[in-house]
Amino acid sequence: MRTHPFKADLLLVLVTLLASSSWIFSKEVLAELPPLLFMGLRFLLAGLLLAAFSIGELRRFHRRDTGRVLLVGAVFAVGITFWVFGLHLGTHLGVGGFLTSMGALLAPLIAILFGERAGRALWLALPIAGCGLAALSLDSHFVFGIGEWSYLASALFFALFINLSARAAVKTSVIALTAIQLVTVGLLLIPISWFFENWNLSVTTGIWGWFAASVLLGSAARFLIQTYSFKLAPAGHGALVLTLEPVWVAIFAALWYAERMEPMQLLGCLLIFIAVLTTRAKSLYAYVQAIKHAKQAR
Repeated sequence: MRTHPFKADLLLVLVTLLASSSWIFSKEVLAELPPLLFMGLRFLLAGLLLAAFSIGELRRFHRRDTGRVLLVGAVFAVGITFWVFGLHLGTHLGVGGFLTSMGALLAPLIAILFGERAGRALWLALPIAGCGLAALSLDSHFVFGIGEWSYLASALFFALFINLSARAAVKTSVIALTAIQLVTVGLLLIPISWFFENWNLSVTTGIWGWFAASVLLGSAARFLIQTYSFKLAPAGHGALVLTLEPVWVAIFAALWYAERMEPMQLLGCLLIFIAVLTTRAKSLYAYVQAIKHAKQAR
């Protein structure tokens, strides 16, 4: 397929907007639905929708790959469980967005366990992120509670998921792999919810609107557009754009919930964002070079 970097960028910005708005959708649903039940239903339905768009790819799926793909889905389920508890118990949505974004920072660190070499950018980024976490913990107005630790735990499992998923995607279509992973999350979380949560479905009608938005926009549409956009540009091109998600989360939280960050919170989040960008230094350089070449071509 012919590359269209600018179109890919616009679509990936849309992906980050959908992913960030999903935080708001989910927060609203959690006001009345149990966390595990909500996430199980959300990802099961989103996975089935994605499967409908990838029937051809799913038919080419080899059964010998089932165990590996299910393992990836199980790791994703654990990460999602920590994330939704962070969302449910955390005190600040915007800060949660930046804590979760550390998954992108931890991914190359975990990749060392898979035999990959860590670049200098990673070792530079880690102390910057550490300073960011220190700034958050030193803020007298911010409590590093169970919700915040849940966000960090989700970042760790998302980092492991990124590594496992990247290796699984070598032999499986990305859209088909995503569909299977989402269905796996749903099939794991719904039975767990049945045993540990109280299923009270007598909720207000408006909640189902937020639920539908989280399924259709925050999950299915997001992954479909993301998969398509990756085909429009060279590999790794979109990594930099996707780092915008925590920024949008903070903006949406400020607009919807009137959240405000204290100076130390802003400093902490800024340092974490800089750390994540540092690990994307090569992508940033390649992105700038691509823009220069595009201008020269005109």
